[in-house]
Amino acid sequence: MEVKTGIWKSHVLSIGLISLILCPVLLFFFQILALKWPSNDYLVVLKVTVLQAFISAVCSILLGILGAMGLFAFAKSSYLRFIEIIIILPAILPPLVSILAWMQVVEYFSRMSFGIMPIIISHVGINIGLVSVVLFRLLSHALGGISAWAFLHGATRLDLIRKCLWYELKSHVVLVFILVFSFCFTSFSVPLLVGGSNAQILEVFIAESLKHPSLWPEALTVFGIEAAILLLFFCILYRQNSKWIDMPTKELKKIYLLPLRVGISVPALPALLLLWGLIGGISLTGIKALLPIAGPVLTAWVKTVLVGIGTGGMVLFLLCWIAFCLRSFFLRKFLITYVVSTQAFMGFCFLWVGLDSDVWVWFKWCAGLSLIFLPTLYRLMGESAILAIRREVHIADLMGADFWHSFIKIILPHLKTSFFFLAGVAAFWAVGDFAYSSIVSFSEQHLALLIQDVIASYRLELANILIWILLITGGFCFAFFVYLARFFNMYLK
Repeated sequence: MEVKTGIWKSHVLSIGLISLILCPVLLFFFQILALKWPSNDYLVVLKVTVLQAFISAVCSILLGILGAMGLFAFAKSSYLRFIEIIIILPAILPPLVSILAWMQVVEYFSRMSFGIMPIIISHVGINIGLVSVVLFRLLSHALGGISAWAFLHGATRLDLIRKCLWYELKSHVVLVFILVFSFCFTSFSVPLLVGGSNAQILEVFIAESLKHPSLWPEALTVFGIEAAILLLFFCILYRQNSKWIDMPTKELKKIYLLPLRVGISVPALPALLLLWGLIGGISLTGIKALLPIAGPVLTAWVKTVLVGIGTGGMVLFLLCWIAFCLRSFFLRKFLITYVVSTQAFMGFCFLWVGLDSDVWVWFKWCAGLSLIFLPTLYRLMGESAILAIRREVHIADLMGADFWHSFIKIILPHLKTSFFFLAGVAAFWAVGDFAYSSIVSFSEQHLALLIQDVIASYRLELANILIWILLITGGFCFAFFVYLARFFNMYLK
C-alpha cells in the first residue's frame, strides 16, 4: 500500500514538473483566442530559420561522420578521452565564449562579417565535435562485430560503408539530426551575436516582437508553429527506443576498415581555433582598457556569481524532484526525448511572473535558466545515474521499505555526487548566458551581457579579457558545487 501511494505521489509531482518545463506551450494555449495569422515578414523569417537549421544539421552530421571515422583510429589509444574532451569544447562552453574566440581568429585574416552564413558556420562549429563523439560511440557498438567479420573476409572500406554503415547508421542519424536541428532551430545566442541586422532568425524576431504589445498576437501564432514542429520531433523521439542514449557509456569495441586518421582534423579544427582565439586574444591593450571600467565589472561579477549559484541551486532542487519521482517512467522518458526549450518564450513567461524587484528579477533569471538547462543536463548524466540505482530501489520496494526511507537512505546518497556535478555545469552555463538574460534582466547587467555590449562596440581586446574573467567565474561556480558534494560525502553520510 505504501509503495502504491509513493507511485501515485511520483506521478502527480511528475505532471507538476512537466508543466513547469512546458510553461511556454501552456501560455500559448491560454492566449489561443488572441492569436492572429502572422504577416509575410514572420513567414519569411520562419522559412529562413528552417533552412539554416536544416543546412546546419546536415553539415554537422556529414562532417561528424568523418570525425567519428577519425576517432576510430584512436579507439584504443590512452589519449582518446583527452581528444574527446578537446573536440567537444565548443559544445560544452557557452556560445559567447566559442564565438568570440572564433571572431578573434577571423580578425587575424579579414574583417568579421555577419549574416546567415556566419550563423550556419557557428552552429556547425559548435555541434560537429559532439556529433562526432556520439556517432563514434554508437557505431563502435553497432559495427564492432560486423567490421571484424568483413575484415577477415577481405572486404574493403568501401564495401563496409556501402553495405553496412548506412544500414546501421540511419536510425541513429535520424535521432541525432532531430536534436541538432532542434538546437539550431531554437538557437537564440548565436544569431544575436553573428546574425547582424540583415539576418533575422525566428527566436530573435519573436524576442523583438515581444517588446511591442501590439505584435504579441502574431508572435504567439509563430510560436505555435514553432512549438508544433518541436512537438512533432518530440513524438518521433518518444516512439523510439531511448536506450541509444546509454550506448556511449559502454565499453568500446575495436572497429576495422573504418578508421581514418585524417578525419580527426575535421572536429579538431573548430576546437583548436577556439583555443587559439582565447589564448591569442590576451593583450596588454585589453588589460589597459579594463582598468577604467573596473567598478562596473566588479558589480557585474557579483551579479554573475549570484546568478550562477542560484541557477545551480535550482537545478539541484529540480534533479532531486526528478529523483523523488524515480518510479515515474513517463517523466524520465519525457526528459530524455524533450527537445530544446525556446528561450524567447521562456523569458516572455517569466516576465509575467511576480514583481520587478531585484529579488524577483534574480529568481526569474535563475528559474528560467534552470528549466532551460534541465532536459539537456538530465540527458548528459541524470538518466544513467538513475538507471544505476533502480535495482536497489526495486528491492527496497519489495521488502516493504517506506517511500521516504528509500528516498533519504538509498536514492539521495547514490545520486548526490552526480546531481551536484550537474548543478555545477548548470552554474557554469548560467554564467555565460546572455540571450535569455537579456529578456528578463531589465537594467541588470552581469558579465555576459557586459561582454555582449563590448562585442557590439567591436572592442574585441577588452571582450577577450572579460571572457577570461567569465570563464574563471564559471569555474568558481562549478567548483563550489563539486566541493559542496565532497563536503556532504565526508560529513553527512
